[in-house]
Amino acid sequence: MARYEKYLTGNTVGFNNSELGYLRNYDNTNPNPYLTRFGIQFAYDANDWVTCSTIQGYWSDWFSCIELGNIRGVQVTTSPSFSHHSGAHLLIGASAPGGQGGDFMDVVTSPNEPLFWFHHANMDRSKMWFMQMNFDKENIFYGFPVSNSSSIPEGTVYPGINLNDPMASAWGFTLYQLGLSSTPSNTLATHADMICHLSPHTSPYIYDDMVNCQTTNTCSTSPANRVSSFFTDLL
Repeated sequence: MARYEKYLTGNTVGFNNSELGYLRNYDNTNPNPYLTRFGIQFAYDANDWVTCSTIQGYWSDWFSCIELGNIRGVQVTTSPSFSHHSGAHLLIGASAPGGQGGDFMDVVTSPNEPLFWFHHANMDRSKMWFMQMNFDKENIFYGFPVSNSSSIPEGTVYPGINLNDPMASAWGFTLYQLGLSSTPSNTLATHADMICHLSPHTSPYIYDDMVNCQTTNTCSTSPANRVSSFFTDLL
């Protein structure tokens, strides 16, 4: 544990640990030592998923659509929970009085929530469709910002989120460690690396609806409107 001590007791990229001793954010007063959900359900219209996944635009347009439900300030989704990505985190993790946060809402502990992996796989599927529908922009990395990249929705410029930055410099990983390269290397994978290696045409995995479209040469049309992000009656 010694090699990780500085991360467990210090401040890494703006995040401290819970004073209660749990691996939660510093301002989360949730005393429960177990995975906690304060929310009950999250619903997102499958048509909105298709809208965001098949837009003709750039990376920031897709990101804004799944995070805010709008593209360049124009609302394009109709779901009550406008955000496909954050909506699930906020409504299922949710919060309770006294500063208690559910784990899915807490940016530090959200991967501990089993739903995280299903939810983010669907985000990845959306990204794959966006890349497929905008394949003509592959050579410019779909317009992923090279500098001054900012988060959505707050617009804060954080370190490490530009195209050629390592994806996680504190807890970094290499392409070799991910099985995306056969050559051992100590060079940490960048956002550009991941875009190159995890496109619809280069990724070692693929989603079933994209297999169907590639097999039938119909990827220029919208994905089948049969899979949506509905999390209901979880408790």
